[in-house]
Amino acid sequence: MPSSINSDSLFETSVLPFGDRSFGLELEIVGLNCTEAADALRLAGIDCRSEDYNHAVRSWWKTVTDASIVDNRNNNHYSGGRCCEVVSPILSGESGLEQVVKVCRALQTAGATVNKTTGMHVHINARDLNGRDGAVIATRYAKHESIIDSFMPKSRRSNNNHYCQSLVHALSETNRDNLERARTIRDILQVISNRGSKVNFEAYLRHGTIEFRQHSGTVNAEKVVNWIRFCQNFVSTSVLIARAPIPQIVPVVSERAIVPRRVKSEVRLAQLLLRNYDYATSIGACARPISKYIVARELGVRNASVMTIANRLRDRVQSFEHTIHPQVIGTNRSFRIRHNYAGFSFESDFGVESLKAFLRANNESLEFVPLPVNVPAPVVNITLPIFDSAFLGLNNDTTSYFNGRIVGFQNGGH
Repeated sequence: MPSSINSDSLFETSVLPFGDRSFGLELEIVGLNCTEAADALRLAGIDCRSEDYNHAVRSWWKTVTDASIVDNRNNNHYSGGRCCEVVSPILSGESGLEQVVKVCRALQTAGATVNKTTGMHVHINARDLNGRDGAVIATRYAKHESIIDSFMPKSRRSNNNHYCQSLVHALSETNRDNLERARTIRDILQVISNRGSKVNFEAYLRHGTIEFRQHSGTVNAEKVVNWIRFCQNFVSTSVLIARAPIPQIVPVVSERAIVPRRVKSEVRLAQLLLRNYDYATSIGACARPISKYIVARELGVRNASVMTIANRLRDRVQSFEHTIHPQVIGTNRSFRIRHNYAGFSFESDFGVESLKAFLRANNESLEFVPLPVNVPAPVVNITLPIFDSAFLGLNNDTTSYFNGRIVGFQNGGH
């Protein structure tokens, strides 16, 4: 059964606070039309206005039409159905959650209900995120999708619903490289371009958010608040993982041969690049740019000599394979030191093999320390911590709530 997981190596504590990352909420309901729902919320002291269908971000709550919602008489808004979507302004913190609770209770009191055509969508602010952050969010969601499915109704699981499509299906082997190369959230759309995905990155283009679409429709305040907490925490935890130092598969280089003096520095630089390769594959299949000062220290040379050694290594390695290319640093496609960094970019694993071939030619052998056999591989080639879970960083109360839902569904609940 999933639970919160302690990891002092990644977090100061195992539980993250709710945080200041802003969020938005969309509740699809039946039983009330736009006017009725807006009236009910205003009666409860909430600034809410009935509007035509739009995607504008307001400073007030609004009710809008949605053709995908069908009421219990099988009518949508355009055929006189009593159904609508209730959309929040930008909210944040515990005060935002208090507003959500107030809205849910007012809607319930007025007679709002849900059915299989309704859903709940949570938007989490993503304006400060980069492509690596987004790739980890997508990868973790796909990795833990079966657990998340287990506390959702069957209509919202796997690939069963057109409006919340599976990320496991989206992150196929064919799309893996595009995800690894993502530098911005916009780049993620090369892989996950369907706005109906369980995690919708297209929302970033309009709102600067990532939208979580999987949850079924509800006006139950407990369900809504816990799902918001889950989504908020999932993003925050993913960002911490994306930006934390990640354990690497470190090559162990044997000392069984004396390296010829004329190529000794090139060999040591090749070893240094390979030692950083595993981390780097997750940010674009390239060696992590290494500070030239670190390179100089590791090679035992002056800072000014690093570029010369790097160029010599490039020339030697290219004689083995033509699939290794200089890293694009700035706008120039040439291997160089700029902004105090050096690195190689690999077009494929053959680029790594080129470095290995160079080392073998100089009587060097490499042995890679394998990962433990019981660690499941992520869906795409993004390195995740061994201790990762869908509930990592979530407080015990919210984790227990979802554990209870899992048990409830296993026992035939809805």
